[in-house]
Amino acid sequence: MIHLFQEALDLTQHIRRVATATTPGLELKPLKYGDQDSQYLLHCTHPDMPARKDLPVLVYFHGGGWQFGRPDHFRVNAMRLMARGYQVFLASHRKLPFHSYRAMQEDLLFMRRYLDEWMRAQQWVDRRYLLGGVSSGGHLSLQFALDPVVQTQPAQIAGIFALAAPIELDQMPSTPTMWWLGGMRGSALYTAANPISHLLPVHDFPVLVVHGARDGIVPVANAQAFAKYAEQKSRLKVRVEVLPDNNHMDVAAWPFPPNKIHLHLFDWLEQI
Repeated sequence: MIHLFQEALDLTQHIRRVATATTPGLELKPLKYGDQDSQYLLHCTHPDMPARKDLPVLVYFHGGGWQFGRPDHFRVNAMRLMARGYQVFLASHRKLPFHSYRAMQEDLLFMRRYLDEWMRAQQWVDRRYLLGGVSSGGHLSLQFALDPVVQTQPAQIAGIFALAAPIELDQMPSTPTMWWLGGMRGSALYTAANPISHLLPVHDFPVLVVHGARDGIVPVANAQAFAKYAEQKSRLKVRVEVLPDNNHMDVAAWPFPPNKIHLHLFDWLEQI
């Protein structure tokens, strides 16, 4: 309960920080991958940060418990990654409670098809994906790569980073949010929504998992359980960083100084 109270205080501060953040020169161009309002990608460009075609395309999924948030709230995150040469897309998807994981699953498929064609049209050299996000965005990053309905080939994945993410749903408390996402535990939809359900030996790409030990929203057991199942069921190269003094919102605020959590991400990016 103490951790949850601190998360609420930190969330208020984080919302204020995001709302007042400035990103001079950043241009966000909406690209529709479906007919509904929330089915779009933001193509990020900056005149001083040209994207390198020899790097994989980076798709960043926003957090917010699958129901809140917008991609443009994560423009600072985008700029920190663009500064390293990546072409960044900020992804939007249909949301709870009006849509379950079934709609998000379809969104991921449509998104992947759209981006495959975009890379072909742009004559991209490295036509792989680097996927990442905070909280529910980390979950969707894994689902983009692992869920067979999305039809992403393992060779298309350069790596995934999941920050403070619910990536083993059995470790999540029973809440309306989890019910809206996947229905009853053990149901077909719930199983489809759980990343560990899709792990196979063919999966052999690098994954970074960063989680605060004091996370009051997504239990740190998610990180530990996912790593255990990944070792048993796949050939994923999982690196887990459990931060003893940090909570959920600390990890979510990784691009904002004086936060040092970005060092874990940037070190991993240098090694993959």
